[in-house]
Amino acid sequence: MQNDPERNQYLNRAEKEVNDAAAARDTASNLQSKGEVEKAAAAYFDAGEQMRLASVHFEAARMMGSLTKHSTPKLLDKELEALEKSGDDFENAARLWTSRNDIVAVEMWGRAVHNYNRILSLKQVTRMPTSSISNLGPFRVQGIPGKAIDCYEKASILLHDIGIQHRNKGDYTEARLTLGEMADAYASLALMYQEFAPAVFADEFASENYMASAQGYAESGAMAEKLTLSSVATTVRPEWDYAFPRLMSLFKDPRGYAISNESQRAVVMYRAAQEAAKRRGDKALYAKAARRLMSLAAVLNSPEDAVKACQDICDSTSEIIVLPINLAGRQLRNSDVVLLREISQTWLTNPKDAVYKILEELEPRLRALVKDRLSNRSPRQWFARRVVAKLEKNDIEIMIRNYRKETGNGKKEFFKENNPLDYANIEHLEKIIRSPVNWPLFRKDFGTQEDFEIHIKPIV
Repeated sequence: MQNDPERNQYLNRAEKEVNDAAAARDTASNLQSKGEVEKAAAAYFDAGEQMRLASVHFEAARMMGSLTKHSTPKLLDKELEALEKSGDDFENAARLWTSRNDIVAVEMWGRAVHNYNRILSLKQVTRMPTSSISNLGPFRVQGIPGKAIDCYEKASILLHDIGIQHRNKGDYTEARLTLGEMADAYASLALMYQEFAPAVFADEFASENYMASAQGYAESGAMAEKLTLSSVATTVRPEWDYAFPRLMSLFKDPRGYAISNESQRAVVMYRAAQEAAKRRGDKALYAKAARRLMSLAAVLNSPEDAVKACQDICDSTSEIIVLPINLAGRQLRNSDVVLLREISQTWLTNPKDAVYKILEELEPRLRALVKDRLSNRSPRQWFARRVVAKLEKNDIEIMIRNYRKETGNGKKEFFKENNPLDYANIEHLEKIIRSPVNWPLFRKDFGTQEDFEIHIKPIV
């Protein structure tokens, strides 16, 4: 066939690259044994590049075979083998460069993951089955997807460190670009877990990496806003060369155009984190993403995002408040009183974080404290005399509704609970404490009523 000589030429080139790579690999091993680490890393890079070129030549020969109707399965196997060996060589180079030249190490991790992504595009790789999960050691995705995930993880960590170094030196242009690339790596990680991890783990690992990606995009976007560059330069950043190929499909506006603004990309990632968190029932992560979205909505002047984030926060807050927690033996310690006062200061700069911190860290013990103080004075009738009698009827009805929503039980069962305040909202606790009859029981805990009002106001 007239194409055979050209096909054979590609095969000969491929074999030469394979042999050259083997020699470079031996050189790297010898140099490493002598302690010449940087030279060894360079030799591993040469081997990786030669194997990558071999894969290109095998691919060209395979394409020639398809044109001449020759069978090419073996050539595909050789191409895949060359890509994987190239990835292994680049990984070896990356390990040696790490801590010596992290920028070059990131490039090596990127080149390796690029090869693994190419393998995934050439062969059918399915989600790792749940039955393959081992009980020994931490969970890891296996095979080529696992190798890609490992590269993205290592690259994202290095990109974070490099970005922070640039930021600390005041080089905000480089910091913004590097942290944006870090966000690309974390987003790639999330997509890899979403696609290849067993279903039982997919959303857990994906949601965490979506959050990390969103935070990177948000910080990069904040730096872009501060830079005195043109509007194009501050909003447009090309993706990291080695990002997961399908990453850009996430960044489409309603008209189908790519979203290049970093802060808007952060919104997309926070939404993706919320979706994954919702599927796995992670209310805390869902609420955390909602709070971050609220802050971003203000930066972007986006009322639609602000309204949606506010709704999410309100929904998640009501669920956090009524969680049935065993409060036995818990008390409000002096350290918690200090924490309450510190959070009131946080309110001045970040009210949303202050609110959630107090709700998540103090509310369970505050409920326990209220019951302890009231029941010590009125052991049998403390709830009837010092709560029901001091709150409005509507307050008690809200507590009963919270109880019914959480447990499915009714009003009679509510009044039989060991601590009905488990289902009280924070404003109910404030009213109970401030009641003239009850306040003397809490004076030692909170000082004056004026102090208590100052410290409790930010969270009610």
